Amino acid sequence: MYIDGRSIPSGEQLQTDVCIIGGGPAGIAIANELIGQDFAVTILESGRQKFFHPNQWLNIAYSKGREYFDPTFTRHRLLGGSTNYWFGLCRPLDRIDFEARDWLPHSGWPFGPEELEPYYQRSTELFELPRPDFKTENYLLPGQEPIRSEKLRTTVFQFSPPTNFRTAYADRIAQAGNCQVILNANVQEILAAEDGARIDRVSVKTFRRNQFTVQARVFILAAGGIENPRLLLVSNRVHRDGLGNQHGLVGRYFNEHPHMFNAEISHPARDIFQGIYAPMDYKNPVSPMPPTSAIGLREEVLREHKLLNACAVLVERPNYKFSPAYNSTAGVGFMRFAEVLSHDRGWHDSLPADLGKMATDPLAVGQILAGQVGHALQKRKGVALRIMMETEPNPESRVVLSHKRDLLGMPKVNIHWQLTERDSRDFNRFKTLLFGELARLGFKIDPIDHQLDDQGWPVGLVAAKHHAGTTRMHTDPKKGVVDANARVHGLENLYIAGNSVFPTSGFSNPTFTIGALSIRLADHLKTVMERRAYPQQ
Repeated sequence: MYIDGRSIPSGEQLQTDVCIIGGGPAGIAIANELIGQDFAVTILESGRQKFFHPNQWLNIAYSKGREYFDPTFTRHRLLGGSTNYWFGLCRPLDRIDFEARDWLPHSGWPFGPEELEPYYQRSTELFELPRPDFKTENYLLPGQEPIRSEKLRTTVFQFSPPTNFRTAYADRIAQAGNCQVILNANVQEILAAEDGARIDRVSVKTFRRNQFTVQARVFILAAGGIENPRLLLVSNRVHRDGLGNQHGLVGRYFNEHPHMFNAEISHPARDIFQGIYAPMDYKNPVSPMPPTSAIGLREEVLREHKLLNACAVLVERPNYKFSPAYNSTAGVGFMRFAEVLSHDRGWHDSLPADLGKMATDPLAVGQILAGQVGHALQKRKGVALRIMMETEPNPESRVVLSHKRDLLGMPKVNIHWQLTERDSRDFNRFKTLLFGELARLGFKIDPIDHQLDDQGWPVGLVAAKHHAGTTRMHTDPKKGVVDANARVHGLENLYIAGNSVFPTSGFSNPTFTIGALSIRLADHLKTVMERRAYPQQ
């Protein structure tokens, strides 16, 4: 059933067996697997079934490191979470992404890809993918050869329709006899028992100011890579530094996927850009989008050069976006100012900075406007290489509590996103190897003339809005917040779901792996509940 949290009397204490905090892809995927079990499941969702501005304002955070997106515009507080708006790119992580690489400190998952393989298979159904495999040869047109060499490989992304978890699964969960979904339920604190070894209940508040608690045998925190550490850090009544933070790791290793457009690519054989090599058009997507390619380095090349994982995808772009003006500081300011006008970015977040950037070169802004007019008349486009890469696990890139508070009185967060010298070095080495090998294969590569920022990165670099790593997984509690089963170290009945547990992120979009990990966690929880392997109250 659905319950409106605003209708629950203040002081009420609800009882359930499994309490899931967050009704996004991770929380819904877990609940979907628990339908029909002989224990009660409750999802606590901050939002409603439709978008509501006050709920969204609870996401407001502040960028204190490298310039970063305001989460007000990158995460969505409504049932289904970001699957209400996502693009649908799906691909598993590579084998190397799971490994403890001797050249990459803090790398390595507690298990290899073979552990996730059966859950990836089940995840293809969850995301309604056309095929259960990602083998490149199965996606080529008849007679088509893949772009590959001794250094390069082609891999495949599939597209989910994209599946909206709210419309696909939420009603099914709410109608199940053992499940309920409580909307407008903003968890304010996770309350540990006096002995500090288990969680007793969570405190919930609504915009009507009624406050109630939910007691459970097992709790799953599935609120995203920013909200998960936020809730752990504010829950400090028994554990002074917050839950799971006995070694100061909660909120650290904040990880993202930097990406940028780096070159225009062409080939004498124009028909090479077809099938999986047909460039994506973000502005005119079809549903479902056809599978697409990612061009990267072979794993033996990554090992030889000791590189982070990265890929390049083919994207159709208007010609004026390849110009130096568009890829200058003023051009970036203009682009972000346009995002404010289209309500994709908050004015409070960047408007003064955007106007300041535009003022550095008004001529460049004029050239962009002229380019837009020309494009409207002639529709000239080219094929761009967009590079996306993983970044080094960095404990100084982190999410911390702010002294400011949100509309319900909960501390907001500051985001200190940082990129390292290794990130910059590996990006440039990957680009050099990629461009050189593509040129050797007969492609013409015209690098984009980017203006660089004070750290040597292209000013047009942006993050992919994938918030990862802040409650990382490791068997050693001194190196991770959760164990291999996603249970918080030192707490018997608190688990974490989502990409905040990723130790490293590869270059794949995370949602498909979130689904696989969530199904795996649901299977583990079935065993926990069957064996009563939870604290007895």
